[in-house]
Amino acid sequence: TVVRGNHVHHVTAADYGGWGIYFDEGCAHALIEHNWVHDTQGSCLAIHFARELVVRHNVFARSGEALVSVGRVEPHVSANLAHNLLLSPAPR
Repeated sequence: TVVRGNHVHHVTAADYGGWGIYFDEGCAHALIEHNWVHDTQGSCLAIHFARELVVRHNVFARSGEALVSVGRVEPHVSANLAHNLLLSPAPR
């Protein structure tokens, strides 16, 4: 799976969610690169039960929660992040 070259912004949710890019339930070996994700209600990048993702050359900015989040700590590598630009969350 390759997620490349997207502009994801102003994502909201009524109650739960609002993530920019989300990987869930057993996704593995995905490449996430050259994306611009900003102004999300949840995390710009959310990972839950995924493994060995490669996250590189992205811009994650002004999220409502965290720029990058891991929903569950597990005994494997969830993601390798390299050469990303992380800009602090927007003030509330």
